[in-house]
Amino acid sequence: MSESVRAVSPLCLPPAPFSLYDTDAVVEYHAKLEAARELALRNGLESGLSFVFDLVIPPANHLPGARNLPQFPAQSRPISLRLDQPLQSGPDKLSQVWTAVGEFPGANGEPQTTVVLKIIQPSMCRYPAVDDIWRDNYIFPEDFAVEEEWAYNHLADKQGLSIPYFFGLHTIITPSTESAWVLVLEYIPGQTLAAYLELPNKSYSDSCDILKRSIDTLTDFMAGGWAHGDLEPRNIVVAGSPGARTIVLVDIYSAIWLQPHQSRLEFPQQRRILYATIYSFLNDPDGEIQLWAEHNMDAEVWDPKRFCSLMATLDSW
Repeated sequence: MSESVRAVSPLCLPPAPFSLYDTDAVVEYHAKLEAARELALRNGLESGLSFVFDLVIPPANHLPGARNLPQFPAQSRPISLRLDQPLQSGPDKLSQVWTAVGEFPGANGEPQTTVVLKIIQPSMCRYPAVDDIWRDNYIFPEDFAVEEEWAYNHLADKQGLSIPYFFGLHTIITPSTESAWVLVLEYIPGQTLAAYLELPNKSYSDSCDILKRSIDTLTDFMAGGWAHGDLEPRNIVVAGSPGARTIVLVDIYSAIWLQPHQSRLEFPQQRRILYATIYSFLNDPDGEIQLWAEHNMDAEVWDPKRFCSLMATLDSW
């Protein structure tokens, strides 16, 4: 067993504030969040607001292909981060996501560092409907925050490569006086894979490049027995320009470490699913992209027959 496997500690969630089987408690919680949402919608997050954080600076990743660690002046901690642009906002989201820029006292002429604030504000999250028989599947907002913090902390060696650098989990008080959890992350300028796949007239070379880099990034992420847990195009960022693309996985709150026998099966499945998902959006009437994949990618990724044969072999072990 590798060192990375031995280092995986159990995820310990905070105690639930109440039982989701307690209807009276759910009704009270529902009413509390509805009232808080009204205030949040009237006094929401907006560009220019600043919050102070004592950032946890991770070590730089020096592996080939790793991105530079965003820089913050050592004398500026704790640091003020000013909201800039919303990337995701509105009610019934898992989080409000903003870019933010560092406000460095006395940093005349120094370039500002941009990060992402993933703000988990309970009233703006989905909350359990009183009459929903599936409400026991509800996940408390704090649990989302703790789960993603746990994942980033265990995947430190992948930060700066297949996932963003992580600067810690923090709390803030929003303009509506509500307490919220904030994950501070490296900003990856680009677009989601979902948005990219909707673009018309994607070039042959760029399509091949993104297809392979996506599989390579997933391969790096899953090394050591990890699974993303919500591997959808919306949770994959495409950065850079054609010919110099970077693929980064985000929203890893559902990431899990798999037992060896599970990982053995999950690894080829996830790679095959991602390949098929991306390929289904590519314009390849003459099969040129498929032919390119046959010469440049593992057969079990692009060939359904080879994939099924591999899975049958693995399943018999």
